[in-house]
Amino acid sequence: MTAAEAPPEEAQVDLALRSVLPLATLRRRLATALADVGDERLDDVLLVGNELVSNAYRHGGSPRPVRLERHGDRVRIEVDDASPHRLPVLSPPGTSTTKSGFGLVVVARLSEQWGVDQYNDHKTVWAELATA
Repeated sequence: MTAAEAPPEEAQVDLALRSVLPLATLRRRLATALADVGDERLDDVLLVGNELVSNAYRHGGSPRPVRLERHGDRVRIEVDDASPHRLPVLSPPGTSTTKSGFGLVVVARLSEQWGVDQYNDHKTVWAELATA
């Protein structure tokens, strides 16, 4: 079985019931799950995870589960929130970094791809990055 055929490794970080933004917990759990990933790529994954979770806390409703899937040398981070109506948007070029949406510019630049899956009762914002 090749790495592409191998089933994904999965980890879930349960941040659903926390009212305080738990970024230190998120970073610790992601770093543990990705202990074999080099520092530069791990920093990118941690930053993207931070941005996705921060957006869910800032703009979405609870619960906010976070999932990490590994497919060979790729990682996918998914963050749910219970607000299906407010979709994330990128800030236009030249917009002040204090306005909403700049974090997704970071996600878009560091990720190979990212997107939003919208459901009736929630949405999932996700990003995929290379780990090698």
